[in-house]
Amino acid sequence: MVHLLIVDQPAGVGYSVGANGEEVTTTEEAMTALYNGLRNLYKLGNDTDCYFKKYLSNRFNIFGESYAGHYIPVLANKILDDGTFLKLHSKIVYSS
Repeated sequence: MVHLLIVDQPAGVGYSVGANGEEVTTTEEAMTALYNGLRNLYKLGNDTDCYFKKYLSNRFNIFGESYAGHYIPVLANKILDDGTFLKLHSKIVYSS
């Protein structure tokens, strides 16, 4: 079984909208927002039961194309630096 989470980011690009119309201006801001969003998805650091918490034991793969070659390494480093969060298995970037 495969679980897939598709993220349209950063805020202000594509169909993504930031709170109050705000936009991110750097790769670091975009990946900090995405990383914090993933933490919130799993409600890490919170005693509240969360449906998605059961997926934390699964391997986590990051895939992207084109400009994601800038984003993926930054996100992967955030996950690896934390070390207590997701089990990063691979990061793959496709460029046509």
